[in-house]
Amino acid sequence: MPFEDLVQDPSAIQTFVLGVIAAGAAWLVSRLTLPREERRLARLGLLLLLLYVVCRVVILALPETHALAKTLRLSALFFLLASIGRSAFLILVHGL
Repeated sequence: MPFEDLVQDPSAIQTFVLGVIAAGAAWLVSRLTLPREERRLARLGLLLLLLYVVCRVVILALPETHALAKTLRLSALFFLLASIGRSAFLILVHGL
């Protein structure tokens, strides 16, 4: 979705912001609940969140029908879900 289309379709930005908030909150909770010596384990969740943001920004610059945009949409979804899943796993296994 090009930058011009964001004015007509704000749901793309809302989805992006909601994803970043959910994954960021999960990462922050995992970081706060982990013991000090295990906090390094939370880095992967943050890295996956940053990869999600990078993919979504690149998607905005590409035409919607571009083959790379389709691949990046799938990759972005994977990175987002993996970030949330990693953080949730750390909270449940190491944090509690």
